[in-house]
Amino acid sequence: MPRSNILKNQVMTARLRQRLLFASICFWVPVLIFIKISQEVLERQPILLDNQITQIVQSFKTPGLTNAAKLLTHGGDTVTIALITAVLVGGLLYRLRRRDALAVLVAVGGAGAINYMLKLFFGRARPDALMALVREASFSFPSGHAMGTAALSFALIIMLWRTKWRLGVVAAAVVYVLLTGCTRVYLGVHYPSDVIAGWCVSAVWVLTVYLALEHPTFAKSSVKTIFPFL
Repeated sequence: MPRSNILKNQVMTARLRQRLLFASICFWVPVLIFIKISQEVLERQPILLDNQITQIVQSFKTPGLTNAAKLLTHGGDTVTIALITAVLVGGLLYRLRRRDALAVLVAVGGAGAINYMLKLFFGRARPDALMALVREASFSFPSGHAMGTAALSFALIIMLWRTKWRLGVVAAAVVYVLLTGCTRVYLGVHYPSDVIAGWCVSAVWVLTVYLALEHPTFAKSSVKTIFPFL
């Protein structure tokens, strides 16, 4: 093999290792954060800064801001996320990008299923219903709006990371995710920890989907390391 090709392969290997290291960090940090929050939820203990952050966010209440929050929060509704996902998957299939379509579908659809199971498992009650500006009937932890918007955003960021639209997509995703999450706290239907936990779970899930599709060997070895009995 020519020396230039050998050097090229070595560079590519180094880049791949850096990407996988970065992915591992992005995986384990939210895992640890979620574990910490979920332990306190299970123990039914007050979570640090939950009430303080809620009071700060809700101190900005005005009629106009409340109307805006009620409108913006629909960006994370199940129907809205499903419609955006369907359009995106349809467009990817039309362009014959089947792997990307599968990744988005599994990332967003899987996040919805995981959220449903986690809500049932933890059974955390919503914040004081008398203080809420809208009504929600399901459990509180983790936030479905946070998980849905984060899963969709993370999937798009990963898919478009190597394109010229990378910075624009990241900026739009950050605004979308943060804005929707803040509206849930502002409207009094979620604790901040519900929202943060939702972001963490979606980050872990979307990265898992990405690694399983793009780097199956690495994903398989990682699973065996974590679950040696499999």
